[in-house]
Amino acid sequence: MLVDLLGHQPNLAAALGTLSDLARGDGEGGAADSSLVKLRSLIGGGALPMTAATLWDRILRELNRGRPLSRTDQKQEWNLLMKLHDRLLAACPAERKSAVDGAIRDRMRRLRDAAG
Repeated sequence: MLVDLLGHQPNLAAALGTLSDLARGDGEGGAADSSLVKLRSLIGGGALPMTAATLWDRILRELNRGRPLSRTDQKQEWNLLMKLHDRLLAACPAERKSAVDGAIRDRMRRLRDAAG
């Protein structure tokens, strides 16, 4: 369903960033019909707080899973992670900042340890 809403994304980092846009009621692209426009409007207007919370839960779950942010170019992992860190922290609600920051810092630590 998320792919239908968000459209094709080049990598997991882009998908999570686009998902964070949707969780704020922002962004563009995705579904060919007007369903995404309506969903964004409802989320942005505060009419679907549980939907926004669920999207942020999904983002956090994906960050904690440890899947590569780019399946095709492992060399981009650090750069994608840094950009995603900035994007998500700027976008997420105050009550989620600590959890999002912690999940990204854990990924940073794992990358550093793997590089060794």
